[in-house]
Amino acid sequence: MISFVWSDPLPIYSGRGGSESFTIGHVHELLERGIDARIITVGLGEKDGRQFFKDIPFYSIASVKELGKLNDTLVFISRPQAVKTKIKSFVMLHTQPPAEPSERARLKRAFSGDKTIIVNSRFSAKLWSEYLSVPLNSINIVYPFADPAFGAVKRPKKRLNSKAINILYAARLTPEKGIFTLLQALHHPNFKDNYKVSVTTAGNQTEDGRVIESFLRHHPWINVIDATHTPEDTAKLFAKFQIVVMPSDPNFWTDLFGYWRETFGMISIEAQHAGCYVVASDDGGLKETDCGGLILFEPGNSYSLTLGIQKAASVGSFSNKQRKEAVKHFTRAESVNALLAIISLS
Repeated sequence: MISFVWSDPLPIYSGRGGSESFTIGHVHELLERGIDARIITVGLGEKDGRQFFKDIPFYSIASVKELGKLNDTLVFISRPQAVKTKIKSFVMLHTQPPAEPSERARLKRAFSGDKTIIVNSRFSAKLWSEYLSVPLNSINIVYPFADPAFGAVKRPKKRLNSKAINILYAARLTPEKGIFTLLQALHHPNFKDNYKVSVTTAGNQTEDGRVIESFLRHHPWINVIDATHTPEDTAKLFAKFQIVVMPSDPNFWTDLFGYWRETFGMISIEAQHAGCYVVASDDGGLKETDCGGLILFEPGNSYSLTLGIQKAASVGSFSNKQRKEAVKHFTRAESVNALLAIISLS
């Protein structure tokens, strides 16, 4: 049994972020291969997000101490715990290292045991190697993936009389994900009238998200649409757009992480598999997400963002040949193959 340990204080919401999509996708792939897998949540009871994932086994425990009694191969998701396990355990680090001192001390204790470190990009491996003072070659990489639904979705035929370029922002409604960079870009003279911008409600479970959503709904140049909660629905949403923007802002300071760095960016590969061009910040692990449709711009520079959008708009839609090539990169199957290889070799 491979058990993914979710010890975040928030439930594992569907459609909230990459960590959730990464974890759920891995469990789905393992189960489809006939390999026993489940999600273990800590201290959340049955209100742990299982209502979103009826086809996945969940197991709730009251305390991390209970993990030491299990005969499972444990994969901690982003939050390793200082507990001795019966079988060698693993830590899947989806985020950047925290800057907050108490969290740093907790992580040092948690990593003092025999845990294998896994990260989601070369960029992330370098960050964690320096942070934990461990050799770079001791850190394993398992890349994220696009669910098969994104490569399979059919794109609607563009109306002959439609000249609008549809642009989507689908990241969480938080400052570090670059929502304000996008809003500033709307005011540049070269942001054309035929650009139509939509933003989803992803991340509106938080106070920041609710505040940002409230003023976006009053913005005359923004169309707010409900966030999706399954790969199939998200793929159908992406297929309606020519361009997906990921304007992550490395200049934004967060209490936990310090200056924000995007360690990978699952939305980027999902959107490219669905046939969209992606205009993303040239920062962190985002530059590792190229499936043939990635256009990078200077991070935090709203004018540079508009130039990236112009470039994407000028090249038109993905051709069938480009999309067939894109879906060969970052597949769910190869991601799980990499995970199983690390587990078997450890």
